[in-house]
Amino acid sequence: MIRRCVLVAICSVALTGFGSSLSHGKKVVLVDNAGEPNSTQEGYERARGLNIPPDVLQLDGNMTAGLANVQNGDELIIICHGHAHEDDVTHQIDDTGFQWGGQTYWGFGNGNPDLMPVPQGFGNLRGVKIRFGACWSARVPPGDASMLQDLIDAMGGPLHGHNGLGYVGVLRDTTKCVLSPRAPADSTKAKEAKRALDNDQSWLNARPANSGAIDNQQTAAQAIVDQAV
Repeated sequence: MIRRCVLVAICSVALTGFGSSLSHGKKVVLVDNAGEPNSTQEGYERARGLNIPPDVLQLDGNMTAGLANVQNGDELIIICHGHAHEDDVTHQIDDTGFQWGGQTYWGFGNGNPDLMPVPQGFGNLRGVKIRFGACWSARVPPGDASMLQDLIDAMGGPLHGHNGLGYVGVLRDTTKCVLSPRAPADSTKAKEAKRALDNDQSWLNARPANSGAIDNQQTAAQAIVDQAV
């Protein structure tokens, strides 16, 4: 049985750190939206602080090409769906993977279709800080390594000074719209506005307000409220 999750608030976390790391350079953020609105992840990472360039934000696309942007001392952030294979008898998770571009991968490496290919020289990287934002990315199946550990190994292993943060449980995301009246508003209209946004959540499909896009979540939500009240 395959379990599939949604993204991306912390349930439980595990930190993997090996030795000293180099001072960190740019951020490389890779997001796979799996055909769903990606604005939650994009908005969250922008709010945490992105300076593009030199920072890199890739929404969907070729993951191997995205990984090629990582250099020594960078911060790599991967956000995608996680997968977990459950033993049919014990119902325990015995393998973990992740989804990218509609395909499930069970690790990182070249020459195996079940693994996400890595760019040339990937194993020579040093001092990379990793946040693997996928369900079960730090879960260690019996007799196997976690996805986070597999990524670190693909980067050259523990002696290369990488540090990683992953998730051992299921993750969920939330996006909230805060209503701020332009002028004193009666409670009835405020409730109508909130009800309208709850009933019509199409505004979630837009780019985040902090993306710089003219048509964004804030303008889409405003249009719904204006029509309702």
